[in-house]
Amino acid sequence: MAIVKFISESDCQLFIDMEYVCDIYANKMHKVSLDAGSYLVEAKDIHGNTLNKYELKISPSDAQVLQCLSNKKSSVNDTILKLKNDSSLRFYNQRAVLKYNEQYGYINSQYKIVIPPEYSYAEDFIEERTLVKKVFPDREMATVIDTDGNICFGGWFEYIGSDSNTILLKDNQQFFVVSRCGFLITNKYYDAGYDGENQLIPVYKEIGVDDMYGFIDKMGNEIVPLIYDNVWNFDESGYAKVKRFGHIHEVDYSGNLYKYNHSNEMLTREESLVKGFNYDGNIMPYKKGALWLVEKVEEEWSTHSNRVALHECDKIFDIDSTLHYCWMTFRRGGICILAIFDEKKTCVAFDADSIKPFLFGDEGFIDYLIIKKNRKLGVAYVNGNIIVPMEFDSITPIIRQEHTFMGSEDTFEINGFIINRGNKYGITNILGEIVLPIEYEEITPSEAMERNYTGDYAIIRKNGRCSLVYVPTGRIMFQSSFEDIIVKDTSNEYDSRDSTFLIKENGKYGFLTFNKRLLDSIYDEIIFECECKSFFDYNDRLYYIFTLHKDGKIGIYEYLYDYSDREEYSFYVEPIYDECILLYNRFAVVNQRGMYYVAVRRNDKWGILDIEPAYATYFPSSSCYWRDRPNLVDLEFKYFSIEELKQDADEEFERRFHKYYREHIVGPTGVITW
Repeated sequence: MAIVKFISESDCQLFIDMEYVCDIYANKMHKVSLDAGSYLVEAKDIHGNTLNKYELKISPSDAQVLQCLSNKKSSVNDTILKLKNDSSLRFYNQRAVLKYNEQYGYINSQYKIVIPPEYSYAEDFIEERTLVKKVFPDREMATVIDTDGNICFGGWFEYIGSDSNTILLKDNQQFFVVSRCGFLITNKYYDAGYDGENQLIPVYKEIGVDDMYGFIDKMGNEIVPLIYDNVWNFDESGYAKVKRFGHIHEVDYSGNLYKYNHSNEMLTREESLVKGFNYDGNIMPYKKGALWLVEKVEEEWSTHSNRVALHECDKIFDIDSTLHYCWMTFRRGGICILAIFDEKKTCVAFDADSIKPFLFGDEGFIDYLIIKKNRKLGVAYVNGNIIVPMEFDSITPIIRQEHTFMGSEDTFEINGFIINRGNKYGITNILGEIVLPIEYEEITPSEAMERNYTGDYAIIRKNGRCSLVYVPTGRIMFQSSFEDIIVKDTSNEYDSRDSTFLIKENGKYGFLTFNKRLLDSIYDEIIFECECKSFFDYNDRLYYIFTLHKDGKIGIYEYLYDYSDREEYSFYVEPIYDECILLYNRFAVVNQRGMYYVAVRRNDKWGILDIEPAYATYFPSSSCYWRDRPNLVDLEFKYFSIEELKQDADEEFERRFHKYYREHIVGPTGVITW
C-alpha cells in the first residue's frame, strides 16, 4: 500500500475511480492510501468542470507518491486566453468550439466552459443542436447534443456518413437520417442486410402495411427508390439483385432496372434495360393511376388485342406460372387474394395484409400460404382454411426432401412450421397442431439425413443446451442435451447415407449416430477428415476417418457402416501421436487406388499407420479382420521426414499387403475371386 499526496494550486474536488474523495484547498495537501493497481483520478472545479483527468498507476514497490492536480489548469486558461485574442473566432448560438488536449468542448460568449472538452469531434451549433463524436473503448460513436450538452436522441450511434445537408446514423438494425437544418431526424430505415462495404445500403421501410425495399447512400439519400419487395447487396460488378412481383431483376448504382427472362436467366444488360416492370409471361401488370391493372394474354403473346383484363390491385405480391397453371397473389381493398388461372379459375380470399405461397419447382402445385395481418403471421391451406392462426412474429416452413440417385427425381414437401412469438420458438405439424411447445431460444432446420430424407429433424436450443427434434411429432431424439451438435451430412450426388453427429459436452467432444454413442465426450477436438470412396465402392458402405485431439496428442477413429448387412465396425487408435496427416494412396495396391492412409509422427520420426484394408472390396465384413489389421502390429517409425515417408509408401504398402493378406484377384466389374 502506498501513501499518495495530492496537492493543488487552486480549490478543487478530488475523484478516484469516479467516486468523490474530498475537497482539496489551494496549496494544501491531502493524503490517500491506495493499494497497488491502476486508478482513474479526476479533479473538478466548484462548477463541476474537469480540470485534470488521468490514469494513476501504483506499483507494489511504491511507498509515497506525490500528485499535482491542477497542473493543467493553466493550460486550459491559456487556451481560452488564445481564443479571446483570436479575431477569427465565431460564436454560434452563443457557443464556440474549444479544443484542449486533443479533445473538443464548448465555451459561451463570456469565455466560460459550458460543455467540457470530452469529444473527439465537434461541429458548430446550428440553432439549438450540433453533432459530436466520442471515443469509447470499442469504437468511436456520434450523437446530437443541445447547447447545454444534453444528448438529444437518447444515446450514441454508429456514424455512417454525412454531407452538407444530412447525416446518417445507425442504432442496431435501424438507420436515422438527420437533417443539418435543426438537427432533426427526418427519416428512418431498417437494415436489409448491409455488408458494410458497398457505397449503397440496402434498406426497407414500413409504407402502410408493407415493407418496401430500396437503397440509400451513406448520407441517407434515397438512390434506388423503395418500390421493391426485397433487395440484396451490390456485387463486385456493380449490380444488385432486386425482387418485384416474385421475380428477380437487377439494378445498377443509378437505379436503372435490368430484367431477367421468364426462366430467371439474366439477359445481356444491353437488351434487358427496361423502364418499368413488364412481366414476360402470359400475365402482365400495368400501372393505372394508383392501382395496378393485370391482364392475361389469351393467344398471341405480342398482340395487345388478345389481352383480357383480370384484376385491379392495390399491391401485387407474386406473379408466376408452372406447367399446370398461371397464378398471382395480390391485395385489393384490404383483402388478399390468391388467383389461379386454370380451368376452374380458382380464387381464394383472406382478410389479411399480405400473402405468400410456397411452390416447389416448375411442376409444383401451391399447397400452403403464409398470411400476415397487423404484422402477425399465420398459415393457410390453398382451399382457404387457416391452419395456423395469425398470431406469430415469424413462421419458417421446414422442407422435407427425398434424395434420389444424382437428384434426378428428388421430391419436396413441407414437413412442419417453426413458429416464433416473443423471441421464443416452437414447431407445428402440417395440420397446424403445436407438437413442440413455444419455449425454445432457437430452432434451426437441420440437414440431418435418415433413410434418404432430409428435413425430418431440427436442432433446438434452450438454456445453453441443444438437442435434435423429430419435426412431424416433436419427439426429442436424445435423452441428454448437449452444448452443441454438428451434423455430418453424408449425402452426395451418387448416394445418400444416414447422418452422424459430433457432440459437445462440458467443453469436450464426442461422436454418435441416431441410435448409439460411438465416442464419449472426452476429446478437446474431433476433426472430420474425410468420407472415403473408391472405384470399387458399390455405395453399400459408409466410411469416416476422424482425428481425435486430446491433451496435445492426436489419435485416429475410423467408422464403417455396411448397409448390405446392417453391421457397423470401428477402429480406434488412442491419441498418443504428435501429428497425423492423411495422404492419398495412388499406386500401391490396385483395388486400394483412390484411398487414404495415415502418416503419424512420434517425437521426430514418422511411420505409416493405416493402409485401409477394412474398406477394400476384397476385405470380408468381419469384426475379427477389422480388429487384426496390421496398423499397430507392424507400425515402425523409420522415416525422418514426411517427404521420405511418401517416397517409400508404395513399397511399404506392398510389403504389408503380402505379409498380412491372402492372394486375390479383382475382376473388371469388381467381382472378387479367391
